[in-house]
Amino acid sequence: MPKKSMTTIDLLAWLTETRDELLGARIVNIYSANNLFLLKIWGKPGKETLLLEPGRRIHLTRYEHRVSEQKQPTPLVSGLRKHIRNGRIIDVKQVGTDRIVEITIGASGDTYKLIVELVPRGLLLLLNKNNEIIYSTEYREMRDRIIRRGVEYKPPPPPPDVRSLTVDEALELVRRGKDVVRGLVRGLGVPGELAEEVLARLGLEKNMKSKEISRDTMENILEEIRKIIEDIVSGRIEAYHVIVDGRLETVLPYKPLAYSNAELKKYDSFNEALDDYFVRMEKEEYSSTRKKELETALARVKASIEKQKETIREYEEEAKKKRFIAERISEKYPLLEQIVNCVNEVYDRYGWNKITECKGVKGFDKHRGLVTIDLDGIEVVFRIKSRPYDVLNENYKIAKEYERKVEKAKKVLSELEEKMTEIAEKMIREEAKSKAKIKKKEWYERYHWTITRNGFLVIGGKNIDQNESIVRKYLEENDIFMHADIHGAPVVVIKTSGKEPGDEDILEAAVIAACYSKAWKSGAGYVDVYWVKGAQVSKSPPSGEYLPKGSFMVYGKRNYVRVQLILGVGIEIVENTPKVIVGKPERIAEKTRYYAILVPGDIDPSKIAKKLREYWVKKARGEEKPFIEAVTVEDIRERIPGRSRIIKLNP
Repeated sequence: MPKKSMTTIDLLAWLTETRDELLGARIVNIYSANNLFLLKIWGKPGKETLLLEPGRRIHLTRYEHRVSEQKQPTPLVSGLRKHIRNGRIIDVKQVGTDRIVEITIGASGDTYKLIVELVPRGLLLLLNKNNEIIYSTEYREMRDRIIRRGVEYKPPPPPPDVRSLTVDEALELVRRGKDVVRGLVRGLGVPGELAEEVLARLGLEKNMKSKEISRDTMENILEEIRKIIEDIVSGRIEAYHVIVDGRLETVLPYKPLAYSNAELKKYDSFNEALDDYFVRMEKEEYSSTRKKELETALARVKASIEKQKETIREYEEEAKKKRFIAERISEKYPLLEQIVNCVNEVYDRYGWNKITECKGVKGFDKHRGLVTIDLDGIEVVFRIKSRPYDVLNENYKIAKEYERKVEKAKKVLSELEEKMTEIAEKMIREEAKSKAKIKKKEWYERYHWTITRNGFLVIGGKNIDQNESIVRKYLEENDIFMHADIHGAPVVVIKTSGKEPGDEDILEAAVIAACYSKAWKSGAGYVDVYWVKGAQVSKSPPSGEYLPKGSFMVYGKRNYVRVQLILGVGIEIVENTPKVIVGKPERIAEKTRYYAILVPGDIDPSKIAKKLREYWVKKARGEEKPFIEAVTVEDIRERIPGRSRIIKLNP
């Protein structure tokens, strides 16, 4: 069974790895959807997103979760924004040894605590400086604590601290479990996967009865648990996904021995491993839920189809039977006429009593006014006082009625079969939708970016801070530095990774440098862009001079490219993730079926973005549609340089 929430060891590892990165970060905004909360923060690495999901997880995420599109924030989110938006993170710590995180925030001259409980039925709470509850995801009274506004917050009863337990204390607690694993889990609060890992490292059987544990064995178990904790606290953290029989089973901050036959996927950071793991779980859960709903609907439709087929068979049999009778009556019409006339005459003279004296009469029903006759081996029923022609016509009428019922039933069947096909197709779309629901955002997507025909990554600054960041953090000697020959343009860098970009790569990067410069806003048709090697760029000014933020010294020869201000914009689906791409129009047209070509114009970027999205969603077909729908107007808007005009749309 895959892990559903972070363990206390996971939390300890994440805090050890990430705490310094969070300290001092400013909370830019807060969003939510259901039980998921996203804190947009600006910290040491720049703009990031802290994801909080009570009862499950906490980590920085590189994925875009569609929670910001709600028209109105919830009262809780409004309250959080009121108190802690624009606040600074002062401290982040684990409450005791439990799965509870306490984030201390300084905002508007006051101090708040944001509590995230990862325990089952966990809560997210905002406390004031007196630890009194201001807001909570839920208010309730429990056996050991009360969650109510104005009440002092009390965490759930904590598990024992294995780092301070004596061997005898631990042994007594563990022996309360049926076996050693359950004893460690229930008695000491050790995560099940950690308990199994410790036993694997010590070569002990996990089904060992707890009563069989000796004092020496307990001492070894405690020592091994403490060693793992000490490694994590000391920063010796390894990050792994554990894949069992092709299924992602868990995420761990250490290299496991307990999963001897499993596939291990190593990550550079535990936060990244957590992010990928829970996003995968989130997609699978969404997919599984929708799949079950659709499977239930499909089963109902299939049952209706079978019932309808049975109804059609019954109607066809009745129609066939009634038409056969009508045709035989037509063949035996003289005999029918003789019997019916006799029945009517006898009824007129004597009533029901002597009707059976007429030849062929088998019986009658006074209450319903029906007579049953044998017409040369065919049973015919008619209403008393009917004319012979009426009897014949009524049977044809009944046959036709059943035939009409057959046609109606077949129409219903066809509709049901169409519905079944629609549900089956929807299941395919939902599968694709679950993949597109959460979009992974690469580090370079915070900048202007493109990838050239030969695979070179191009990044450009959106403002002075990003220009500064690109040169300081990413520009290397063999990279290509670019800048439009106009005041007010982004720093653009081609990351060469030791390879030599060609003229086509230079031109593709120059399009980014030109189109995102002020030349676009001025409505120019062309602009010159120069490029140099990274080694020619310096942040150090000449002696006695000062370089303002975002400015650089460029030494040596500059190479110039004349660039037309024309930009391709499109949506490309990469590894089940839709991305808005930009670049040289011919290149964008090659990479995707959903593209447009823009030039400087007078239409607001938001209107352009809305028009493009509507057009592309309308054009999208099959499995691609959910991916195109997952792209928002804002995703497109942020890639449009300014007021523009569309000169071409994909056919």
